[in-house]
Amino acid sequence: MENIYHKLLGVDKNVTTPDYYEMLNISSQKFNIDILQENYKLQLQKLQRLGNNPKYKETILFLKSELRKARSHLENTESRNEYNRVLQKRKLQKISETIDLFRIKGYIDNKEWSYLQKVASQYKISQAQLKTLVGERKTPKKHNTYREIIYICLLLVTLLFYNKDFLTQQKIPTKTLEEKQPVETSFSKSSNIPSHMMYIPEGSFYMGYPEGSYDERPSRKVYLEAFYISKYEVTNADYYNFVKETNYSIPYAKKQLPSNQRFNWNPLAKKYPEGKSSDPVVLVSWENAIDYCKWLSKKIHLNVSLPTEAQWEKAARGEAELSQYPWGPFAKPNMFYANYKTSRDGFAEIAPVNSFIQGCSPFGCYNMSGNVAEWCLDSYSPTAYSTLGKTNPLYLDNNIQRKVVRGGSWANKIHKLRVSSRAYRNKKQRDIHTGFRYVILISK
Repeated sequence: MENIYHKLLGVDKNVTTPDYYEMLNISSQKFNIDILQENYKLQLQKLQRLGNNPKYKETILFLKSELRKARSHLENTESRNEYNRVLQKRKLQKISETIDLFRIKGYIDNKEWSYLQKVASQYKISQAQLKTLVGERKTPKKHNTYREIIYICLLLVTLLFYNKDFLTQQKIPTKTLEEKQPVETSFSKSSNIPSHMMYIPEGSFYMGYPEGSYDERPSRKVYLEAFYISKYEVTNADYYNFVKETNYSIPYAKKQLPSNQRFNWNPLAKKYPEGKSSDPVVLVSWENAIDYCKWLSKKIHLNVSLPTEAQWEKAARGEAELSQYPWGPFAKPNMFYANYKTSRDGFAEIAPVNSFIQGCSPFGCYNMSGNVAEWCLDSYSPTAYSTLGKTNPLYLDNNIQRKVVRGGSWANKIHKLRVSSRAYRNKKQRDIHTGFRYVILISK
């Protein structure tokens, strides 16, 4: 999905939060108060053309307030000068963070240096200042090819021996993967936590994203008690056990769209489509997911629930403040870490839940980004991050039909896969893009 600023105000779609000059389409170097006022009116007119379109209602109100704020800051000389200092400091910080990331490997290569020069030019940072920030550009050491080959072979043997999941990095067709590596989530009546649950320790992490959409802000430090979360999304096989034991309604879309028919369960056999046991269950509403959790709670004698937004984000992000994807900031080229809207990741639609091991979160959870979006316990509020407390935050309102979904799906572009990206669905809605996973709460 396009950046909302780009769609409504026409600013650079690669900039998540544009600065005031960008929002008003005015140059900081050739500033003119008359052009400021004229551009303010033009940008406001763009928003007003959408009228009362409910799709953009909240966003339009937010952007109008941002435009007013931008005009107010820039039309006053004193506040404009102060804003310019803050803006330049922010740009210097951003390019410094990029330099730090490049320096992790010990040097900055020519391509990275060219990229930094381009960014510095866009930020109006002089080449002399850039050289000061970068410091000494060390050249990479020459590698001993023979020694490297031996090292890589030993590393591969070790990984294959100790980590069977390493094999799932290959793009194996769904049916083959399902036959050779079925996903099993077995339960007992004991109080032991099932083996497929991942432990998330108590403690704080940074939730939200300061440069994200308006409902992802402000970024803040949140404390959570310890909990367990499912390593995988709930599969068709898992949900079948629930249906079989409770005679519950099957995942089925009444509107016979061609895309839905492939995911509908068989009404006679009350079973999922053939060969899809390890795929995440879809066509389940928030209410269906809650009923599954209640059934599982009784079955394993533990407190099972949908994850809160905060629990979901910590499990996906880990405790790193800057990580915007479960796999962290160091993605390798030509490697796919998630199932999203691209024809090159090996899957046209849904993938088995144990696919994309390379995209696991820091806590070992699969497909926190992509594959299927996941229901959370919270009701949706665009201002939740500025109104909720910072200890075990949860927003529940029975009068609100909209429930939070997280993680993005196989039909989304990668921007929607960010761990801080928020979306919502009606709690009764069933679609082919949404499933769920669950948490087990730890009683003190």
